[in-house]
Amino acid sequence: MDFSKKLKQQINGTIKQSSLSRDQIADKMSELAGKSISIHQLYAWTASSKRGHYFPAEFIPAFILATSDYSLLDLICSEVGGNFIKIEHLIEESAKIDTEIRRLEARKIELAILLGAAGGHRKL
Repeated sequence: MDFSKKLKQQINGTIKQSSLSRDQIADKMSELAGKSISIHQLYAWTASSKRGHYFPAEFIPAFILATSDYSLLDLICSEVGGNFIKIEHLIEESAKIDTEIRRLEARKIELAILLGAAGGHRKL
C-alpha cells in the first residue's frame, strides 16, 4: 500500500474518532496554521476518490493539534523505521524511575538497620 493511501486512511480514522466535526477541525486548523482551511479542502485532501489531491505536509502539525491525536506522527515515524514518543512520556517515566529509586534506597536503609539490630555486620 502506498504512503498516500495510508496517510488518507489515518487522517480519516482520526477524524472519525474525534469528538469534533470536520467543520470544527477545519476551523481549528485554520486558526492554528494561520491560513484558511475549508471543510471542502479537508474533504478533498482525505477522499480516496480524489487521487490528485494530497494532504499538505505544512498542515500536519495543525491537524494533530486540532484533533489532539498523535497517531499520524506514529504512522510517519513507522514509515522510516522509527517510533514517535512524546517528551512528556519520557519525563513521566523518568519521574517514576526516580520515585522507585528513592523507595528502594529507603528500603535498603531499613534493611541495614534491621541487619545491624540483629547483629549482622554485612554491608548492603
